[in-house]
Amino acid sequence: MTSARREVLEVVSAAYRLDLETSSWLDELVRAARPTLDRGRGLMSWSFRVSASGTHVFTSRIAATEDVTEAVIRSCTKNNDSLSQDEVAHAHANPRTLDTASCAVDSLFGEGAFERWPKFDDARALGHADCLVAKGCDPAGIGVMFAAPLPRVERVPRGDDRRWARVIAHVIAGLRLRAAGTPLGDGDAVLAPSGEVVHAEGQARGTSARDALRAAAVRIDRARGSFGRADPDGALEQWRALVAGRWSLVDRFDSDGRRFLVARRNDPEVVGPTDLSARERQVLAYAAQGHPNKYIAYVLGLAPSTVSTHLRRAMRRLGARTRGDLAAILAPVER
Repeated sequence: MTSARREVLEVVSAAYRLDLETSSWLDELVRAARPTLDRGRGLMSWSFRVSASGTHVFTSRIAATEDVTEAVIRSCTKNNDSLSQDEVAHAHANPRTLDTASCAVDSLFGEGAFERWPKFDDARALGHADCLVAKGCDPAGIGVMFAAPLPRVERVPRGDDRRWARVIAHVIAGLRLRAAGTPLGDGDAVLAPSGEVVHAEGQARGTSARDALRAAAVRIDRARGSFGRADPDGALEQWRALVAGRWSLVDRFDSDGRRFLVARRNDPEVVGPTDLSARERQVLAYAAQGHPNKYIAYVLGLAPSTVSTHLRRAMRRLGARTRGDLAAILAPVER
């Protein structure tokens, strides 16, 4: 479980397959994630949103490998549909992206709680002892989940969780692009994999923006090549979820089959105090979810020092002394 796998980069690539309908996109994600998440009993995935009332709402069908039975899918649907507001809040307060149901429930509700947790009874009746879960959502509540039934109770190594936190950041970025519904060819810039800027408009025309996009295109090309094969974790670290807090780079092929990268606006929309900048609101929202500065920098494609500056300035304006104060301060504004 602890070894880095090249397949995680395949999941990242699949996240940006905007040429697929959502159901086929989820099937592709499951196919790409199966080698690292499936423990012999299949793998499922679906998209969701956390509603304004704090409940879990499916926004897609459940995509699954062929060995997942309809009974398992029904059990999974019933379980997630029945989660209370408090259970959803607790689940997303869990800072681990990749975890087992047993560890998550015990950490949130106390040692031994999973053995008494009635929402897993249907899965137990089907012969499953636990479930491996990779999940995440952005500050707007847009999220994705993978679930793999387990034959025994397990724990997830910390390195695996860190790796999948980055993978899920890309999947959510891809989900936001799909929700935006922008035509496949549209974007603020077009780049060759070598980093050459073929076209730029709007905010992408500035020197710093062009430099950031150029560097990102080169990093992505390296991640897909020999560097990614030799060091998947290193490649994943370099392939950020956004560029300069603003763009996702998505493949586009011309009529001759040449591949280009299109920079499409994809920064998360965050409601918050109007006296803060959009970037400060984004950083605050991720911090309120419990994410550390380094991860926020990865998600937004910013330098950690920039995240630290935004966070410090925004907390001072709001009168927040600790990160723990943020959820209470921001919740009334967001709801």
